[in-house]
Amino acid sequence: MKQADFRQVEKSITRLIRTNRQTMVIVIENDASVTVRAPKRVSKKEIFDFVRSKKDWIVEKQKEAAIKARQARAKRFVENELFLFLGKHYPLVITEDTNYALKFSKGNFILHSKCQSTAYHIFVNWYKKIAQKYLNQRIEYFSKMSGIKYKTIRINSAQSRWGSCGLKGTINFTWRLLLAPPHIVDYVVVHELAHMRELNHSHKFWSIVKSIFPEFIEARKWLADNGHILNI
Repeated sequence: MKQADFRQVEKSITRLIRTNRQTMVIVIENDASVTVRAPKRVSKKEIFDFVRSKKDWIVEKQKEAAIKARQARAKRFVENELFLFLGKHYPLVITEDTNYALKFSKGNFILHSKCQSTAYHIFVNWYKKIAQKYLNQRIEYFSKMSGIKYKTIRINSAQSRWGSCGLKGTINFTWRLLLAPPHIVDYVVVHELAHMRELNHSHKFWSIVKSIFPEFIEARKWLADNGHILNI
């Protein structure tokens, strides 16, 4: 590869993450940026050759990501705007007649009119609070079912990862999961729980996932097709 080509490929990669994985993978994130995950032993030349060989695929996926980004427009937090919660849309009611900044009641999100300017952060904090309780219940259920142990869970604001494993048995989930249907949430919970036994995506790992959540293939496809709408 010529030096100019080398630099061009390098500039096209937004993030290069080296781990103990066995294979290279390219991920086009929701913002169309390019993440490459590669084994620690692989040279930069091998990585760049791999990325260059996938150039057409990368361009196509970036176009798809841009279309999805336009479809998932940021919320304006106005009357009757719809917000997702566990896979269903609920309208926003704006009123002065409430003692809460935000609450969910009788199929409506109810926002105090004085809180519209900070509504995004208020909604995120609400989702985080509910996610902590809901995901604790779901992971405890699947932990008892499978016999797989974990230490604790944490809720974050990750944009490109639904879940991840932290140190010493901690599992991280993004609050955005609370926008997905319950069975999709369950799939992500099982996926991360399975990593407590297999810190990779080997055949053994997917066998564990399948034994707990047989419909995992359909759930993975749903996330790939609809993950861009799980935001506010």
